[in-house]
Amino acid sequence: MKRPAPKPDNFDELTRTWNNPAAFARELTRYYEQISTDKPADITEPLWTREIDA
Repeated sequence: MKRPAPKPDNFDELTRTWNNPAAFARELTRYYEQISTDKPADITEPLWTREIDA
């Protein structure tokens, strides 16, 4: 069973910039860099980043 992605190191910045799309995108990019630099094979992509078919 795969484990969920880790909590972002920049979690506070992500929550602070939630209502600012440009700033949030920058922080989200930082998070993706965080999990891609040392991503073990058993970490899944965060569910909230996936598009859901309606």
